[in-house]
Amino acid sequence: MKQVFKKGDIVASMAGHDEGRIYIVVEYAQTDFVYLADGRYRTLKNKKLKRNKHLKYLSTIDLPDKLKETDIKLAIKNYIKGI
Repeated sequence: MKQVFKKGDIVASMAGHDEGRIYIVVEYAQTDFVYLADGRYRTLKNKKLKRNKHLKYLSTIDLPDKLKETDIKLAIKNYIKGI
């Protein structure tokens, strides 16, 4: 079964040089791809395009309509703190 991610999903990279890094899905790209940001290495201006099969779903958050880098950083920080 294909994984389908939506905006606001917190995911972990399971493959590639960024394996283990936590991201937030900021945009749906195509059938098998999403755009990710972590607010530090991958910003909203430099989003990472990643294949769905290389991601693991962790949680979902509500993102504001006007998304900022600080929102992404804070959401990831709160998720890690809550583990």
